[in-house]
Amino acid sequence: MKRKIKVLFVTAECFPYAKVGGLGQISESLPKWLFNQNIDIKRVTPFYRGSYCKVRYKADFPVKINNKYETCIIKTAEKDDDIATYFIVNDYYFNRDKVYSYYDDGERFLFFCKAVLNMLKVIPYKPDIIHCNDWHTGLLPLYLKKEGFGGKVIFTIHNLKYQGCIGAEYVDELSKEEASYLGENNFINFMRSGFAYSDVITTVSDAYSKEIMENSFGMEDIIREKNIKIKGIINGIDNEKYNPSKEGDLIFPYSIKSIENKKKNKEALQRDLGLEVLDVPLIAVVGRLEEEKGIKLIHDAVLNIKKPFQFVLLGSKNIYYEQIFTNMQNNMKGKMKAIFEYNEVLAKRIYASSDILLMPSLYEPCGISNIIALRYGSIPIVRSTGGLKDTIIDFTFDEKNGNGFCFEEYDSERLLDRINTALELYNTKKWDIIVKNAMKCDNSIEKTAQKYASLYRMVLE
Repeated sequence: MKRKIKVLFVTAECFPYAKVGGLGQISESLPKWLFNQNIDIKRVTPFYRGSYCKVRYKADFPVKINNKYETCIIKTAEKDDDIATYFIVNDYYFNRDKVYSYYDDGERFLFFCKAVLNMLKVIPYKPDIIHCNDWHTGLLPLYLKKEGFGGKVIFTIHNLKYQGCIGAEYVDELSKEEASYLGENNFINFMRSGFAYSDVITTVSDAYSKEIMENSFGMEDIIREKNIKIKGIINGIDNEKYNPSKEGDLIFPYSIKSIENKKKNKEALQRDLGLEVLDVPLIAVVGRLEEEKGIKLIHDAVLNIKKPFQFVLLGSKNIYYEQIFTNMQNNMKGKMKAIFEYNEVLAKRIYASSDILLMPSLYEPCGISNIIALRYGSIPIVRSTGGLKDTIIDFTFDEKNGNGFCFEEYDSERLLDRINTALELYNTKKWDIIVKNAMKCDNSIEKTAQKYASLYRMVLE
């Protein structure tokens, strides 16, 4: 039997220890399924204030940051599943209310990269591949190459817009020429380092990999010089975790053979949220209230819907959009409910109860809500970009395979047009077809893991 490939999965967030977006979700599920693909995989992530779990001590050592030393403590979870998780512990950098959005994020994740490098010297696990994720890990490939790491480095881009930077004086291991190559104005760009020093670059959907090649956000010269081919591997979801027929998750579990229970879930949600109990299309939004998610398009389009409908929004807190949607809710009593929090249980109920999910993103590297919505038979209306383009087929042009509705131009009128098309079909035979098409889709994390396992083997061979 061939020896198992050893992989260290490096990530700034990992559910249930920390989760801000899709990175936290994929960092939980992908390693588990890679383990099932006969990969010996372990994770490493910072230990944040909200990382609730019992841990045990493994090692400690100093880490040089500019002209000072900070202590790193390595711990592991007392109760791990098959995937061991190493924690980088330092209260100064990580014992904070939030995961990101601090003035010193560059310094915090420079410490993380250096800590992971030093951790490899004191733990018995010796990986063949180090799989880095997003800008927070972008300096690790640089340090690995300078230390003479004998394995391979894979760098996965989850969102190229966020690149990370730090003053060049913090990275004193670089010559002036190297520092200039990795940034400008005396700053080092984390993402450029990931591009420059990794063996393979991947991203989270095939369409997004092509979009990056067309607009590389400042990486064009590195891509040309190194002849980089970015490989797109779309993220998937755990079909057992997101399973409409699973007892206990929903009031009325259902499957493709018992879709009538979907309306029973809707009626229960309507009562619980204070909406009128009516058989009208329930339109939903689940996700972060951010400009690039098309949230203004959603607001403008929903205000102009003429046909009967209801609207429910579950979004992370954003003071500006909270006020806008609160005002909207006050003017649509009985027709709309807005909830501003992160709530996995309620999110599942909304997917299971809603008829339509809106995702008119300006850009969307992969998207998870669209994939979950398909699983629950909630029909996505999306702008054709990134992973949305890879997962949603417009029913208007392909009734055999169509599982949603798409538009190209980033415009609220185009979104409204697609919403009206969906509302026209609601409660018709064609609506039954599109719901079944959606629920038949297989976007499982198992398929994602199979592709990464094949990539690992190819890289080592």
